[in-house]
Amino acid sequence: MKKSSRVLWVSLILCIIGGLTLSTRIVREEATVLKSIKAIKKASKVDTRPFALRNVTVPNLKINGLTATTSIAYDTVTNRYLYGDQPDKKMYNASTTKLMVLYLALKYLQTHPHEWSAKVTINGSVAKMSRSYYAGELPMVKGEKLTVRQLFDNALVASSNESITALGIWLAGSNRLMIEQMNQQAVKWHLKQTKYYSVSGLDNVDLVPFGLNILKAKSTKKNTSSARDLVVLADQLITQYPVILKHAQLKNTTTKGFTLPTTNQMLKGEVYGNPKFGVDGLKTGTTPAAGEVFVATAQAKNHHRVITVVMHSTNRFVDTSKILAKIYPLTQDKDV
Repeated sequence: MKKSSRVLWVSLILCIIGGLTLSTRIVREEATVLKSIKAIKKASKVDTRPFALRNVTVPNLKINGLTATTSIAYDTVTNRYLYGDQPDKKMYNASTTKLMVLYLALKYLQTHPHEWSAKVTINGSVAKMSRSYYAGELPMVKGEKLTVRQLFDNALVASSNESITALGIWLAGSNRLMIEQMNQQAVKWHLKQTKYYSVSGLDNVDLVPFGLNILKAKSTKKNTSSARDLVVLADQLITQYPVILKHAQLKNTTTKGFTLPTTNQMLKGEVYGNPKFGVDGLKTGTTPAAGEVFVATAQAKNHHRVITVVMHSTNRFVDTSKILAKIYPLTQDKDV
C-alpha cells in the first residue's frame, strides 16, 4: 500500500475514533445536564412555597396593645396570612438569624444522619467568644470537642452564640463561607429584607474582638429581616424538617456540666406558657438595636398550626399571646 493511502486510511480511522469519542462525551454531558435539570426541578418543588408566601395579601386585622413595631400571623394549613402590621418592614433580627444556620444544618444532616454524633473541634475565635461577657453562653476551650447535636441544641434552645458559630464553621468550612451560604439561601427564597453579616445574629462590630467580623463590611452592619421573611424561613424549617420542633421543645440543654435553660418562655410549663395556645417553638432574639424578637410556632387542640412573628417588641411573649388569642378563632379545624 502506498504511503499516501496509508495516511488516508489512518486519518479516516482517527476521524471515526474522534467522532465516537465526541459522541460519547456529548452523551455524558447531556446526561449530566439532564441530571442537573431534574435536581433543579426537584429543588423547585420544595421551594415553590416561599415564592407564594412572598405575594400573599396580609389582612390588616386590628390587635390593640402590641408593643412590637412589626408583627404577623400565618396559617400553615390554609397557607394564608391571618394578620400583619408592617410585615415587610426591614428590621434587625438578632438571634432569629440562627434559624437559617439550623435549616442548612438539617438539610445536610438529612442525608448524613450519622453526623449528629460527629465531634466538632472548637477553634480559638469561638473559644474567645464563649468567654465574652456580652456574647458568651457556654464557656469553651480551644481544641476541645463537642458533638453536632450538642451545638445544635445549645444554639436553638439557649441561643448559644458560640455553639451556632462552631456549628456553622463545621458545616461550611469557615465562618465567612457559612455567611455566604446563608445569604445565598435567602436570595433563593426571595427574602428581600434579609441580609446576614453574622452567623449568630450579633452585630458585625460585636465580632471584631474574636476575628469573626466580615472585613469588607462596615462595622455598623447588622443582620436584617422582616416579619414576613421570618415566616417563610420558619415555614420551610417546620415543613421540610419537622424534627426541629422536637428540639425546640426542650426546656434546657446540658453540656460539660453546664445547664442552659430555654429562652422560649411560652413553652408548656414556662412563665408565659398557656396550654390553649400550644406553643412548641421556635426562636427568640435580642439585641439593643433589635429589641425583643420572637418567631413562634404553635398548634392548639383542634386548630391549625400557625406561625407568628413579633419584631422590636418590649414584651414579645405578651405580644405573641395577644396575637394568638385574636387569630385562633380563625384557625379552627373544621374536620373535628
